[in-house]
Amino acid sequence: MLIRRGATRVIVAHNHPSGSVEPSVEDIALTRQLLQSGQILGIPVLDHLILGSGNFSSLRQNSSLCTELSQEEAAHDESTELSRQSGDGYLRA
Repeated sequence: MLIRRGATRVIVAHNHPSGSVEPSVEDIALTRQLLQSGQILGIPVLDHLILGSGNFSSLRQNSSLCTELSQEEAAHDESTELSRQSGDGYLRA
């Protein structure tokens, strides 16, 4: 769906019905896979949020995954391209 809709970056979020916002081993593995996929597709994954009991946890802020699998260069390149296309950084339909 991201590719069909022309996404240039993505934030992933899911809830933990238990209310705990601590990332599980599976959450870490999923985030790693999402970051790697984002690199391949050229669609940076900006964050993976875990929601629960009115709180949230950002894997970008609370883990080293996002720096290990850097998405910054791709996000910067995309922002530069959008600015060039529209003149002000906003892509218009």
